Amino acid sequence: MRVLRLKPRALALRLKHRDATALGWVAGVFVAAFVARQTQHRFRELIVSERTARSQAEALAELAAYTAAGTSIQQTLTTAVTSVAGLFGSGVHCTIALPSPDGLLRMAAWNDQGSERIAKMTFRPGEGWNGVAFSEGRLFRVDDLRTNPLTRPDIARITTMRAYMVAPLVAESHTLGVITLASPVVSAFGDTDEQFLTAVARHVAVALAAAEAREAAQREAAQKLAIIAQMADGVLVFDRSAKLVEYNRAAAALLQLDDQADVHERDWQLFDTEERLVDELSHPLVRALNGESTGGEYRVVSASGSHTWVSLSASPLRDSSFELNGCILVLRDMTNRRRAIQALHESEERYRRLVELCPDAIVVQCEDKIVYANPAAINLVGAAAADDIIGLPMLDFVPQQDRARYVDWAQQTAGLNDLRGLGEVQIRRLDDEIITCESTLMRITYQGRPAIQAVIRDVTLRKRAEEALVHQALHDALTGLPNRVLLMDRLEQALTEAQRRGSPVSLLLMDLDRFKEVNDSLGHHAGDVLLREVSARLRGVLRASDTLARLGGDEFAIVLPDTDAHGANQVSMSLLGQLQLPFDLEGQTVFVGASIGVALAPEHGLEAERLLKCADVAMYVAKRSGGGTTFYESGTEESSLTTWLQARVASGVDLAA
Repeated sequence: MRVLRLKPRALALRLKHRDATALGWVAGVFVAAFVARQTQHRFRELIVSERTARSQAEALAELAAYTAAGTSIQQTLTTAVTSVAGLFGSGVHCTIALPSPDGLLRMAAWNDQGSERIAKMTFRPGEGWNGVAFSEGRLFRVDDLRTNPLTRPDIARITTMRAYMVAPLVAESHTLGVITLASPVVSAFGDTDEQFLTAVARHVAVALAAAEAREAAQREAAQKLAIIAQMADGVLVFDRSAKLVEYNRAAAALLQLDDQADVHERDWQLFDTEERLVDELSHPLVRALNGESTGGEYRVVSASGSHTWVSLSASPLRDSSFELNGCILVLRDMTNRRRAIQALHESEERYRRLVELCPDAIVVQCEDKIVYANPAAINLVGAAAADDIIGLPMLDFVPQQDRARYVDWAQQTAGLNDLRGLGEVQIRRLDDEIITCESTLMRITYQGRPAIQAVIRDVTLRKRAEEALVHQALHDALTGLPNRVLLMDRLEQALTEAQRRGSPVSLLLMDLDRFKEVNDSLGHHAGDVLLREVSARLRGVLRASDTLARLGGDEFAIVLPDTDAHGANQVSMSLLGQLQLPFDLEGQTVFVGASIGVALAPEHGLEAERLLKCADVAMYVAKRSGGGTTFYESGTEESSLTTWLQARVASGVDLAA
């Protein structure tokens, strides 16, 4: 058979002469076949994509249902890690980490035993994949942890996982934690997995936020129920249909409630303080269910016929949408108090006699004016008769600085039946003398009107005695100067203020010369007179801000705030100059001198005891030197001074001279 071989040009010429219709048909067949193959491939991709999307949507729906069914945070977390791990296939590990109070991320749930080794690890925000995902609020994928720079070496050593994905758990713009997927296969997760994990994380975050809200609500409800159960007042809760749904033990005891079935059918009658039956429209329960807060005192008559006086307050209960869904009644047993008030009314004359004989002042005020005063009250304010003060405002007897406090307590007492103690108050008598009193206020009914009764006791003498005792504890009995206790307090205050302001403080310690001779020759009485006159002269030299104290015997101390060495020297010279002048003691002219030791702060120390010790050392040096003023030197220590004194004694020198 001969093979026909045509060159391209010859073939083209021959085709040119063929039927054009046949050529078009062949080309159409080839084009149609190509388009059909492309369409079929695209169609298969769409089917696969649609099936994937449908399966992911179904998986997310199941995940949302599982996690939403959790009754606690831990159950929600456990369900989430188990379900999510199953969505991404076998071999995938899932963990959830949450921030702890110390700010670190800690593992809260995991789906396999192998993850327990990582469960004890913590991550700081911004550290590792978990920390980055949590801090930046974005998904983080690791194809191989052994090559990723963010991998912590301790994790790489203990895990066989290679690929990781971490997504933040974000609900309402708040990052609650992170969810992590791990696979032993390198690059196990792709872009589609990232998208799917992002959707999964949203569902888990919503379920976690809901679980946290449920637990918070349960804790709050449990706390409220515990508080209500322990309240001394009776508490009853009604729903919108006036059905009693909750009550505490105090309410059960107050109203003699027996069982739940009986409670729902029980009907109480209320009588007001005028013994009128409260009708339905005025009933506190009805008013509260209509959105009104109300209260008052009532006599409750139960179905068993028992009578109980209560202070009742009723308030509506509303939900988060401010919709009315019930009310709450709080009852306080007032039976005993009511009986006491009634007995008081029935024996008013006997009570009046008791009040009139009471040694404490008793005043009754109505509408801020005095309507009754017993004899003790009349004497207390310096009046001649009750008519001198009846009708006057109570505030006329209260000094201006105490009026606001008195008015506040009076207003509080007017709305309560409790006794209100004022403590100490100042009372202005009619002769304008101010006395100190202790007073209590109590709401009473006086001649059918609400009133306030004040019981007042004059404690002026007691206060003066207490102040005298305090003064004696802090002052020298002979001279009236501060003693060592008050001196140390003043010195510590001066040093504290000096440190704050950066100013100097000088401490002078003075011992009189020849005082022993005065005592021995003229007697102790003359010595006491001399000490008082010395104190008076020293006071005249010092400023009001300085402190002069007597430490005992003939030893004095002076605290000079804001005084440096130069100022201390000038004060010392003035003091010595005053003491060099003669003293006249019972006709005898006496001359005394003094030895003064000076310590400076901050040079010699900033502690009161240290400064006093330094001044003491300097004073003894001045005394051994024949008197005058000596400043403490930092190199001089008490040990060296002791050695010096011992040497003087050994040499036979009279140290008492």
